[in-house]
Amino acid sequence: MNRPADITGMPLFIWVRAFIVALIFLVILCFIVISRDKRLAVLELKSEQAEEFTNTDGSRLDAYFLGSSLTKDALMRNNTLDSVIEKRKEKFRYKAVVGDRYCLRDLNSQIADIRKLRPRVLFIESNIACIDYQGNGFSKFRIWLSNVPLYIIMRVNMIFKLFDKPAPHSNFRQNVQRPDFGFLNAGIVNIPNVIIKIRKINDFPLWNEFYKQTAGLDIKIYLLEIPRSLEAEQYIPVKIKQQYNALVREYHDNYNIGYLDFPFSLSRNRYFQDRAHFNEAGSFFYCTWLIKRLSHGKL
Repeated sequence: MNRPADITGMPLFIWVRAFIVALIFLVILCFIVISRDKRLAVLELKSEQAEEFTNTDGSRLDAYFLGSSLTKDALMRNNTLDSVIEKRKEKFRYKAVVGDRYCLRDLNSQIADIRKLRPRVLFIESNIACIDYQGNGFSKFRIWLSNVPLYIIMRVNMIFKLFDKPAPHSNFRQNVQRPDFGFLNAGIVNIPNVIIKIRKINDFPLWNEFYKQTAGLDIKIYLLEIPRSLEAEQYIPVKIKQQYNALVREYHDNYNIGYLDFPFSLSRNRYFQDRAHFNEAGSFFYCTWLIKRLSHGKL
């Protein structure tokens, strides 16, 4: 009688079973990560509120900023906006809720807070209100894969907190580099560019309802342009720019929402850490322009 190990093909069968088990494990892990996305987004959003404001004297905020990581690097890189305000001796109070958010829907939870604080001006990053980035499957998988270590770190930290133990410090989040998938050069990288589409004005129904109420709340709303580098702009088709401008006009015509455009073209080498996110010099340049514009210009 032959032993199992002597049967021809048995090693291949073992490899096939191992592969199937590993594949099932990866699929389960994927579903776990996806199911936790919304909950993690809420937790991270609370931790990324860059500037808190407590209305204790009945006064109002001068501004409330909503945006993605682009706005975060433009305003909050090394507390740039606070430094510029202090240097210019301006009286400007604000709150910023910014981070790795890709569309206005990710910030639905802030509507109640905005109603409560009633800022004089609400600035919404124009990218999260107007642009829909649809990556190719390969780049989406790489982005998802890059988030797995962060997910594991967060789960480990939660276990330590459960037992009331200090979590070990990790520099992973600070040291990780953003993948520059937004503007891949197909001539250099042999995969298609991320697809950029312009959204429809009715894509965010909760916000549309809120826009109708802002006149009664005495809140002005502006779409705030956070610029990309001059090199990145060259990859955006003229048709997309035309659709973008048409949507901005539609916001104005339907909800009286203004648009605060950035009048300069800045090069990647000097002002950006990649093709879209400001470095320290770019953040200082942008914040200085913004505070001057808000101080001397009439919105």
